[in-house]
Amino acid sequence: MPAKTKIVDFLGDKTLVLPALLDAAIVGNERAKYVLTLFQMAANYAEHPQEEGALSLRTDREACGIADATLDRSVDESISDGHGNFHIPGAHRLIAILDDAMNAMLAPLALLATDAKEPSGLHGQYRQRLDQIIKARPAIVDDMMSSETIASMTSGRPASGDGFHLLIMDLHREVNRLQSQISTEVVEGAKSYGVIEADRLLIARFMTGVNRTAALKFDHPGLATTAARSGSTLLIQNDLGTTDAHVLVVRITGTTAVVTHTDIHLQRLRFFQSLLEETGIRWDELRSHQGSVIAKGDLFYVARGRFDAQDTAALGSFLERLGSRLVYLIDWNRARKRLRLLVPNERAVRILRWAADHDLGHRAFMDLGGERLVYDALEQAGRHRCVTVSRSMK
Repeated sequence: MPAKTKIVDFLGDKTLVLPALLDAAIVGNERAKYVLTLFQMAANYAEHPQEEGALSLRTDREACGIADATLDRSVDESISDGHGNFHIPGAHRLIAILDDAMNAMLAPLALLATDAKEPSGLHGQYRQRLDQIIKARPAIVDDMMSSETIASMTSGRPASGDGFHLLIMDLHREVNRLQSQISTEVVEGAKSYGVIEADRLLIARFMTGVNRTAALKFDHPGLATTAARSGSTLLIQNDLGTTDAHVLVVRITGTTAVVTHTDIHLQRLRFFQSLLEETGIRWDELRSHQGSVIAKGDLFYVARGRFDAQDTAALGSFLERLGSRLVYLIDWNRARKRLRLLVPNERAVRILRWAADHDLGHRAFMDLGGERLVYDALEQAGRHRCVTVSRSMK
């Protein structure tokens, strides 16, 4: 628990402590995912260095506030002993980061455990799970890890039935639930806590964009927004829809916004990038991951872009534009598949891009029947033409 949070806790004001702990828990979640992803990538690289190439998770490390830059070399310096064991430089330090991150995610539940019987039992269950997982984990000696250890930590279906990956997902859900419950204010529809006046202006600009186009999703769930301040950074998260891995996070420091978008559909992610191409945002190379944050272990993709604004006004304009584009991602893949019954895939994507550029939502097209709507229109047009021709012949 951070020092300032301990002082506030000592004073007995849990309404201030919980938001701070939830903020730290969010960072802990990012750090835990970073560690597991690094272990996976290191093992893959050690076994297939020619196929994988030199890799670095520098952007991810910096995004979650880990200062140790030597970890950026951990992947491309990892080697295999040929018997299922790997030397991963920094593995012992990474394990310590992981354990600290897990404790940070448990901290909000621990705080609430003093207030009521149910939260106390909930914290006890998670605490017991973490203790058992750590106890079962082999000691890391000389930064050596076995393939079995890495698999048990990163798998969505570990042989033991439980593991770090599963516990991270469960704790993340608890953190999100608590975060929604303790929001201290709502800024234009965004649940916000710990924000300052300057944050409210930026949150409002983002929500202006979201709210301007949100009606185009009709009754489909999605676009719930949460905002929080973390030190010098404002965090804005939008859930986008119902898919576990479909999330947008914006980190704003000064007049710089870093946008992170995760998605299981590569085409939809590239489509999202195209919607912002006129803003001047600079995207990092797309990265794929296998099952590090979603229960089924499916492949998902991560895009991270950086927008450096000249001033606060320009930053606000960018955030408004960003918020207004999110509705066009909801049910996008289903709409693309329906359009593919009529036109080739490339043209289907172009149609969806044209619709978004003109603020026309594809959800209406789908609710009215999708391709059936077009077939019916063509049929009606054909009947009208036949009647017209028939009359002209009389």
